[in-house]
Amino acid sequence: MEAAWVQDFLQWVNDHPTLAAVVIFLTGFTESLFLFGLLVPGAVLVFAFGTLIAADALEFWPTFFWLVLGAMLGDHFSYFLGYKLRNGIKRIWPLSRFPKVVQSGEDFFAKHGGKGVILGRFIGALRPVVPTVAGAAGMRPLHFFIMDALAMGPWIIAYMLPGVIFGASLNLAAEVGTRLLVMLLIVSLGLLVIVWLSRGFFVVISTHAETLTNGILDWSQRHRRLGLLGPNLADPAQPETPGLAILAIILLFYSWVAYGLLWGWTAPHTPADLDAAVYNLIQNLQSPWVDTLALAIAQFGTWQVYLPVSIAVLAGLLAAKRPMAAAHWCAALAFGAVVAAGLTLLMRIPTPVDYYRGNTNVFLTGHLIMSTVCYGFLAVLLATGKDPRRRWRYYGTAITGIVLIALARLYIGAQWFSDVLLGVGVGMAWVGMLSLGYRRHLPQKVASLSQMPLAMTVLILAAAAQWFTALEDDRNYYLPEAQRISMSANQWRSTGFEKLPAYRIDLAERRRYPLNLQWHGELDSIENELSAKGWQARHGFEFKQALLWLSKSRPVEELALLPQAHDGRLQALAMTLRIDDEREWVLRLWHSGYQIQGQPLWLGSIAAYSIGEVLDNLRVPAILNDFSTGPSLLFKQLDRGILVKHPLQETNIDNFNWDGKLILLSSQSR
Repeated sequence: MEAAWVQDFLQWVNDHPTLAAVVIFLTGFTESLFLFGLLVPGAVLVFAFGTLIAADALEFWPTFFWLVLGAMLGDHFSYFLGYKLRNGIKRIWPLSRFPKVVQSGEDFFAKHGGKGVILGRFIGALRPVVPTVAGAAGMRPLHFFIMDALAMGPWIIAYMLPGVIFGASLNLAAEVGTRLLVMLLIVSLGLLVIVWLSRGFFVVISTHAETLTNGILDWSQRHRRLGLLGPNLADPAQPETPGLAILAIILLFYSWVAYGLLWGWTAPHTPADLDAAVYNLIQNLQSPWVDTLALAIAQFGTWQVYLPVSIAVLAGLLAAKRPMAAAHWCAALAFGAVVAAGLTLLMRIPTPVDYYRGNTNVFLTGHLIMSTVCYGFLAVLLATGKDPRRRWRYYGTAITGIVLIALARLYIGAQWFSDVLLGVGVGMAWVGMLSLGYRRHLPQKVASLSQMPLAMTVLILAAAAQWFTALEDDRNYYLPEAQRISMSANQWRSTGFEKLPAYRIDLAERRRYPLNLQWHGELDSIENELSAKGWQARHGFEFKQALLWLSKSRPVEELALLPQAHDGRLQALAMTLRIDDEREWVLRLWHSGYQIQGQPLWLGSIAAYSIGEVLDNLRVPAILNDFSTGPSLLFKQLDRGILVKHPLQETNIDNFNWDGKLILLSSQSR
């Protein structure tokens, strides 16, 4: 099943404008409520509304109205809460549990006064706090209303406009392939949510760290068998090694139990429905550009990268005379290695790509656990002793990197979804336990300037070495080219051409452009033959030519031509033939999955392009709606070929006119 849910969602928004308005209103209202708004990712949602506006799923002014109405009502509800309770607001639950959050809002309002209401709307952590603080400080209702109203317009522009711009570029993205768009949208929104959650998680944890530590002490002392476990970790006067060893064994045991419950205790192991569904969904969203990006990011989670980084960090700690930090660093990596190897040997769960190929002798590795421990505890070491307001940057960077590695490995089929959750969870649990013991036992401050240059240099060099030596091997292993099916030339010319799709495949139920060309032969022979007839090859996507999109006078042949994807693969060849300054013919070829007499059969399109304007500033080659003329043009120019009609042709699909005619060509023998 392809990712038709995107189109279904857009259609749902179009069909239910009232419900969409309710969602928009509630977003504005809830993200403005005192404290509760901290749980609502308002920036992400407002960005998404802007994207939907550009995609014509929502209208701008109704969206603007409901969002502003909800946000102002939420602000005023929070304002009157503070206005009514005044100084007693800090003593009411749950506000009494977050004194630092309230205090930060008070300090901000005391510093900026009335304009703090405007500034606070642009700061996520203060947006749901400042209105209540303004009310508690006695700010007049009319004054608050004016300041709040003045903030709404700029706030909408700042948060919604990027989404509108992003959505307006969908026409360009559609040229490349909607799969790429979907994956980029998911990753972009995912990263925004991750950064937002990591900062919120750090604020909550840091606020209650002391309470949590004391709770561990009290709990362990109430259990006779674990009486020393808490003090070992939290009491600076007692050694932590026994407690950490016991916790390591417990964590390994529970990890084994969790894997066993999910995958069963004996082979053969079969994936759960959720694992299979996530794997199939990602397979249907794969695109060539994202393939390369995911493979590159996944290299950061291999031992060839995190092991040199670990050695570099250890060397830096020893050189800086930080023996306690170095000992904890070794303990972190040693446990990660033990649990990773232990789970691999105990469970022997096949990787996704090997499971679906029938190869059940290649098992999941512990690379994700090790990379989580390595990068996570490095953040702990660097954050120790720093200003609490700056620590979240280290944690946020580490969490974002770990999640990117996990998503990349999930994307290429190196990990199951459940294994990603368990692997990151086990690694983070061990980092948390180790950091608790480290922070309570005379922690040594590690200077970022003394550690980061060496660690980052080794990280970049090791990753670059992996990209040069292993990227293509991993691509062939995880994302191999499909096997080609053989057919004879007679079969192809008679009925075989009908087996190939009639339209470029993007998302299910949304076939993009007609495929009016099939060509049998080697790619270099095809390119040479077309070049002799005046066609020019377009190799790759050149940034310099893309800058010419901003020009108002450049002819079409000088402008960058966006590549296109068919069924998850980028074009293998693109060539253009000039018509005039504003128009050109564009011919593209993709792998068809078939071969004739040992030579590949290519699937392609030939269509006219003209310069189209995007956002009133960019002049980009855009496809015209005539797919009937191209085959005849090529037939006359090459003076050979067979013109046939594809039986799967439909009338005016996607607003592109095509009479179903396509040309079958074979390369001239060399």
